[in-house]
Amino acid sequence: MSVKIQTAGKLERYEKIRSFLLKPGFNGFTKEDLFIMSIIKKGWGHDIAALSNMAEALVNLSITNPHKTNEYWLLLNEVVNRALHPKVRPYKKNIDQVNNLGKYGYYLEHLNIILGAYKRMGLDKKYDQLNERVSLHLLENSMSYTNYHADLLPNVKMKWSADQAAIRAAVSSKCCRRSLISVPSRRPFASSTALSAMATANRAPFSGSPS
Repeated sequence: MSVKIQTAGKLERYEKIRSFLLKPGFNGFTKEDLFIMSIIKKGWGHDIAALSNMAEALVNLSITNPHKTNEYWLLLNEVVNRALHPKVRPYKKNIDQVNNLGKYGYYLEHLNIILGAYKRMGLDKKYDQLNERVSLHLLENSMSYTNYHADLLPNVKMKWSADQAAIRAAVSSKCCRRSLISVPSRRPFASSTALSAMATANRAPFSGSPS
């Protein structure tokens, strides 16, 4: 009986996500989409975090149900589109037109998880370059501090190991790591040594200092 209830719950959640992603005219999340927006208008980044959760779930579903990969692929494309939408991204311009990705580690870590999920499903290479660019930026920013924690937001010193763990997970995935290994030597931080250093630093609960 409990298995049937769990299955029904999963199907209900999937249909809710599917309905959200297939709804036309996306113009940012609303309080109907995210509970926190009924309290805080901008949602504190819960929008990009929700999208990264959706992306990971869709990849897992594609592994479990390969016969439905095309459906999941369609939905994952919508996840990426929403992640890059002006109402979700922190940049005024399209990310491809942004020269410096800046200190938006929280947004970028979740975007990178989404791009990694897209690459892992592997039906095309549309976002491979962006995935590598974001990974390198996060690695460089992380390795510029002695505690190996990237900036999460401009003008905010607080850094959390949970976010750095997400950054490390995204840049050390098999798909992304193959690209980072071939990076020229002028980027020595893009290495297994750098990732190991970040892993050690992640044991600290948080860092209130930028250095």
